[in-house]
Amino acid sequence: MEPVIRFERVSKHYRLGGTPTLRESLGALPRRLLGRSGSGDNDSRELWALRDVDLQLYAGETLGIIGPNGAGKTTCLKLIAQITKPTSGRVVVKGRVSSLIELGAGFHPDLTGRENIYLNGAILGMRRRELDSLFDSIVAFAELERFIDTPVKRYSSGMYARLGFAVAAHVSPDILLVDEVLSVGDAAFQKRCYEKVWELVHHEGRSVIMVSHGFGYIRALCTRVMWLANGQIQMVGAPDDVIRAYESSVFSRTTGLPFALSQSAEEQVQIVGVTLLDAQGRPCELYAPQDPVTIRIAYQRSPAVASLTFAVGVMRDDTLNCYTSYADECGFALPEDALGGVVEARYDALRLMPGAYRMYVTALSSDEKRTVYTYRTAGFHVTSEDSLDIRHGSFYNIPRWRLATPTWEEIT
Repeated sequence: MEPVIRFERVSKHYRLGGTPTLRESLGALPRRLLGRSGSGDNDSRELWALRDVDLQLYAGETLGIIGPNGAGKTTCLKLIAQITKPTSGRVVVKGRVSSLIELGAGFHPDLTGRENIYLNGAILGMRRRELDSLFDSIVAFAELERFIDTPVKRYSSGMYARLGFAVAAHVSPDILLVDEVLSVGDAAFQKRCYEKVWELVHHEGRSVIMVSHGFGYIRALCTRVMWLANGQIQMVGAPDDVIRAYESSVFSRTTGLPFALSQSAEEQVQIVGVTLLDAQGRPCELYAPQDPVTIRIAYQRSPAVASLTFAVGVMRDDTLNCYTSYADECGFALPEDALGGVVEARYDALRLMPGAYRMYVTALSSDEKRTVYTYRTAGFHVTSEDSLDIRHGSFYNIPRWRLATPTWEEIT
């Protein structure tokens, strides 16, 4: 079977700061004549977004691309969408590509939603008859019936997002490119996006490449995952294996986290499962800012492990560590002779701002060394509330306001 997407030693180079002036070019001439590559300020202008990337994607596959900001993830999508060309190597794409690299990109602000649907479809090579048959489905998915004949420059960002996704997902693409789309909009819109991508992959056999920091979506939708860093492939494989390797890398170098994984000790303790429960004790991945959550941890350990405790905490999807709690420091101790079992940790309230998070559970020694044996993570989302009066930050904590009597100094 021929792949629908093929990268052959693809590299992409950018020059930062624009084209050098004549004076800068003349100043660099002696170094070039001596056979020296640019250095100093010129080096700071160079950026290799991708280096020697080889990639193949087959029909019906869903590939997730993960990695830190600036790793080259979006550059991959832009090359596939032919928004930009590779500096070296070759990109081969077979089939109609619909891209969600930036929702609403390509919309003409002075045209109505209706006109932009037909414009975008025409750009993708669709005929008027095809678009007529899809029009009602697109509008219903975006929930913009009342505003479809309004110029899109009057749309809110959420309306833009809904229309952009609806158009891209309904134009029968052979290949769908998705860049962080499933992390925007409200919870209901995210659910519809997720279900539409699932339908495209599992019922229509489309190929999807998804870039996301939301690992819950990556795990649920992707058949393979590629980890990029500094423009180079670090690992390609099964979603759980690649995500675990990436998270381990992040944990070991993030100063905000109080531990790093010890690979030599990993086989001595196993966290068999981590489940997040709601107030009624049911598995749950969607919470309100003040909801309680219980973390249920099933574990096994070797008899050689003399001391064991757990740490639980919350990390935002951009790797910001929100808070961490140690079981032994909270007065809880595991039975010394127990080689396995289940423990639970409960937060009476999450107190988190809306967004995507990961609950991490770490098994570590309770002695002074704090040897980390292993860890597991579980993704969840915090939804917005109509009464939410905070717009920025990580933690949900609204102060109490009252009128106070001014002092004499304040009056005078």
